[in-house]
Amino acid sequence: MGRWFVRFLQRRGLREIYITGRNEKKAVSVSRLLGVKVFQKPSPTFDIIIFSTPPSSIPQLYERYLGFQPNFFVEIASVKKSILEALTYPSNLLSIHPFFGPRVRSLRGKNVVWVHPKTPTAHERRFLDLFRSEGASVFYVPPDVHDEAIKYTLSLPHLFTLLLGRAIRSSEIDRQLISALSGGSFKKFETLLRSMALESPEVYSEIQLLSPSYSNILRDISSQLLSLAEDYERGVSQNFREIMAATTKYFSRKKDLSNKLENS
Repeated sequence: MGRWFVRFLQRRGLREIYITGRNEKKAVSVSRLLGVKVFQKPSPTFDIIIFSTPPSSIPQLYERYLGFQPNFFVEIASVKKSILEALTYPSNLLSIHPFFGPRVRSLRGKNVVWVHPKTPTAHERRFLDLFRSEGASVFYVPPDVHDEAIKYTLSLPHLFTLLLGRAIRSSEIDRQLISALSGGSFKKFETLLRSMALESPEVYSEIQLLSPSYSNILRDISSQLLSLAEDYERGVSQNFREIMAATTKYFSRKKDLSNKLENS
């Protein structure tokens, strides 16, 4: 997402942008591609420092760059509580989660949430307004609520998609035949699989590891799968029908987010 943020900030009129990274040669190459400068010491004063890195590295990076005294820091990780607790909820860190990937072109219909601080400063509000100016919906969600939801909206979809891909690979059925014999349901999985192939395994594995109480959910699902396997071996599908009926009923209810999203 680092490159995306550079282009986004350039579109919003910011011209003095610096980048850095673990691989100095790569940083130089990317800076030339994007038309920005590479961070070097001694450095200028920064208004904002943005961390687009694996979640576990953010506390250390925050401490490393604290001496530069920007107006505020921004971190964009997909899991929040572990970062904020490690840093004891610092007042100068704006913790956001853009719910889109680096290949998105338009922010219309996209969501950006902030989880800390609950009441942003004037500088932080102006930063959040940059997303609104391109059509995104921006709202506050408490960090514990955010991380609880992420288990279901990111961690599990990632894992199930990879497990499906693993099952297909193990089947040794020709990939082109699989694709030709698929409908809309599978093609959604296939699209997600292809997009995941372009992402960082380090970041995605940390999303799995840092999701709260995630292992309990996996154990529950594993138990349900084993129960279904036993049913199928006996030629019974009642449990499947009950799961399908309850789940489809839940998701067919009209969504009402009016009392759940706090806009600002």
